[in-house]
Amino acid sequence: MSEWLGVFIAGIITGLLLAVLWDIFKSRREIVRRDKMTLSAIKEEISHNLVTLKSNKEILKEELDTIFEEHNVIETLTPLHSGFEDLLKVGIPESIKGDTLVKLRHIIHPIDSINRQIASREEYRDSEHEVSVYYRRIKKYDKNIVKGSDRLLAALQELQPLI
Repeated sequence: MSEWLGVFIAGIITGLLLAVLWDIFKSRREIVRRDKMTLSAIKEEISHNLVTLKSNKEILKEELDTIFEEHNVIETLTPLHSGFEDLLKVGIPESIKGDTLVKLRHIIHPIDSINRQIASREEYRDSEHEVSVYYRRIKKYDKNIVKGSDRLLAALQELQPLI
């Protein structure tokens, strides 16, 4: 009977060991899957922001050239995405380390700043003002957004290959 008990205990220990190893494997596989999804979402947001910045800059360039012409229509600008900040709060993928993480975190403030400027510009655009003041003020908004967009565009282009 003691031989049977030894085999039984060895079987239990082997089963427990296999269960623990399986849980470690599943956990690691889930972390890798989550990291891939997070990286994919961050890459998508960076690509979207690059396209949006370029599109907004084209609109602003054209607008700045023609702003004082009669019947000029002030176009709506598209806000940038900054949801990757929330993704980084949930978990930082293992492949984003050191300098890349610092650069990624440093673009959050400029994105928020440009979005606030766009929102303020849109609010001003939709309000009623004297025409002579209106276009000068819109021009100031446009120049500030272009300046911030240039810096952010360079930072995003530098960051894109690192992710």
